[in-house]
Amino acid sequence: MLTDCWYVIIFEIANWKVQIENLIFPIFIFQLFRTFFGRGKIASHLEAQAPRVNGRPASMDA
Repeated sequence: MLTDCWYVIIFEIANWKVQIENLIFPIFIFQLFRTFFGRGKIASHLEAQAPRVNGRPASMDA
């Protein structure tokens, strides 16, 4: 009896995998977009690393 439904079990496992990917992938893309283009903590932290003097990086005034 179990050997008759092995393909159903494999299909269900594959279906669960797709459902989980459909949940996680949009969250991942949203976080990636927010990191590089948004006002998230990482993006503003990267902008704040280089000190600027008169609109140019401070190292250019040496």
